[in-house]
Amino acid sequence: MSRSHMSLDKAIKMPSKYGEVKNNGIQYWIHLNGHSVGFLKNGEDSTTCYNTRRLTDHSDIQSDYDACSYWDNLTQAIRSVA
Repeated sequence: MSRSHMSLDKAIKMPSKYGEVKNNGIQYWIHLNGHSVGFLKNGEDSTTCYNTRRLTDHSDIQSDYDACSYWDNLTQAIRSVA
């Protein structure tokens, strides 16, 4: 199954109706209903790695634990927690 890619502008606009979309240059996220919904910038104008996680759960690189659930597109990620 291939993952869809969305333009960066569209990916920022979509969740912005729920609050402020924050970023650190490559990673973008919004807090929604006790969850973080995020995605990564892929190149100049594309996005990938749509994910969600509970705000109280964090990944642990020492145990190879990833707290995120990954989705095929941003709409699925938002709907999973909205």
